[in-house]
Amino acid sequence: MEKPFTIIIITTLVIFIQYYSTTVCFSEQVTSLTDEEALLALKAHIILDPQNILAKNWSNSVSFCNWFGVYCSSRHKRVRALTLPGMSLNGTLPPHLGNLSFLTTLDLQNNNFHGNLPPELANLRRLKSMILINNYFTGGIPEQIGYLPRLEKLFLGGNSLSGSIPLTVFNMSSLQRILLATNNLEGSVPGDLCDHLPLLQVLEISFNNLSGKISPNLQRCRLLQILGLSNNRFTGSIPRELGNLTMLKELYLGFNNLEGEIPWELSRLVGLERFAVENSGLTGRLPLEMFNISSLKDFVVMNNSLSGSVPADLCHRLPNLEKVFFYDNKLDGAFPRDIGNCTLLKQLRLGRNNFTGIVPQEIGNLKHLEILRLAINSLTGPIPSRIFNMSTLKELSLAANYFSGNLPSDIGPGLPNLEELMVGGNELSGRIPDSISNASKVAFLELSENLFTGTIPKSLGNLEYLLLAWPGR
Repeated sequence: MEKPFTIIIITTLVIFIQYYSTTVCFSEQVTSLTDEEALLALKAHIILDPQNILAKNWSNSVSFCNWFGVYCSSRHKRVRALTLPGMSLNGTLPPHLGNLSFLTTLDLQNNNFHGNLPPELANLRRLKSMILINNYFTGGIPEQIGYLPRLEKLFLGGNSLSGSIPLTVFNMSSLQRILLATNNLEGSVPGDLCDHLPLLQVLEISFNNLSGKISPNLQRCRLLQILGLSNNRFTGSIPRELGNLTMLKELYLGFNNLEGEIPWELSRLVGLERFAVENSGLTGRLPLEMFNISSLKDFVVMNNSLSGSVPADLCHRLPNLEKVFFYDNKLDGAFPRDIGNCTLLKQLRLGRNNFTGIVPQEIGNLKHLEILRLAINSLTGPIPSRIFNMSTLKELSLAANYFSGNLPSDIGPGLPNLEELMVGGNELSGRIPDSISNASKVAFLELSENLFTGTIPKSLGNLEYLLLAWPGR
C-alpha cells in the first residue's frame, strides 16, 4: 500500500528538480544577458575609443566574461568588476550600468567621460569601490548613491561636479575612503559625520568651494589617516581636538580663511608625515612641539604670519624631512646648524623671514636637494662653496641677504641641473665667473646689486634670460 505513494513522491521530486534546474539555468541566462546588454550599452555611449580596444574586443563572438576590463564571478558568470582606467575613453555613462547587480568594483578613472552620474548606479547593491576620478563629470552627486549598503571607496575627485555633498554620503556606515577633491562642490560638512562613518580612513575634499568651520568632532573619526580640507573657504580656527586623531598621517588645511594659532596639541600626532597649512591667515608662534613629530616628511606653513624660531637641531628632531616650506612668515633666529643631517631633504624654502647667521658648509651633504630658497633674510658670511657642487639643484635663490665673498671660478660644472640662480642684492664681490655658462640648463640668472667688478662674460649671452641690475634694494 505504501509503494505507490513512494513512487508518487519520487516522481514529484524528479519533476521539481528538473523544473528548478531549468528555472535556475533560465534565470542565470537572463541575468547574464542583462549584464551583456549593460556592457554593450556602455560601449554604445562611448564616442571615442582611441585604442580601439572596445571596438575590437567587446564582440558578440566572445563571451563578455572574456572582454577586456571585464571580470566575472566563477560561479554565476556575472560581472563582478569593470575596470577600464586610463584609456582616454570619451562618452557618457548609461543608466544600464545599474543592472550589473553583481558588480563590486567600478573603475573608470583617468578617462574623458562626461555628463551626469546616472542615479541608477544606486542599484549596484554589492558595489564596494566606485572609482571615477579624473574625468569630466558634471552636475550633482546623486543622492541615491548614499544608499549603497556596502560601498567602501567613493572616489569622484578630479571632475566638475557641483552642488552640495548629499547628506546621504555622510551616513554610509561602510565607507572607508571618500575622495571628492578638485570639483566645484559647495556647502558645509556636517559636524556629526564621524558618528555615522565609524570606519572612515580617508576624507579628501580639498580644492572645492566648501565653507563653514572645521568641526572639532572630527576627532571622533578615530581611524582617520588622511584629512584633506585645503583650498576651500573654511573659516575659524584649527580645532585643537584634531590632535586626538592619533592614526593621522596626512593633514592638509592650507588655502582657507582660518585664523588664530597652530594648536600645540597637533604635536600629539606622532605618526604624522605630511602637514600643510599654507596661505591660511594663521598668526602666533610656530609651536616648538611640532618639531618633535619625528615622522614628518612635509612641513608646510608658508605664507602666514607665524613667529618664532627653528631649533638648531632641526634635523635631529625631524630626520625624515623631505620638504620644508616656511616661506613668507615672521620667523627669526639662526639658520639651523645641523641642516646637513636632513639627508632626505628635497626642498628647503625659508625665504621672506628674518633668519640670521651663516649657512653651514654641511648643507652640501644634501644629495637629494632640488630647491633651495633662502632669499630676503639677514643671512651673512660667504656662500658655502659646497652649494655649487650640489648636482641635484634646480633652483638656488639666495637674493636679498648679506652674503659676501666671491663666487667660485668653477661654479658651473658642479650644477648640471640648475635652472635658476638668484644671488642679487648681496655684498658679493670679485669677477663674474665665465664658468657660469657651463651650468647649461640655467634659464634665469640674477646677479644685480652686488659689488662685482670687471666685464660681463660673453658666454652669458647663451642664457635664455639674464638680469644683472635693478634699481634700489
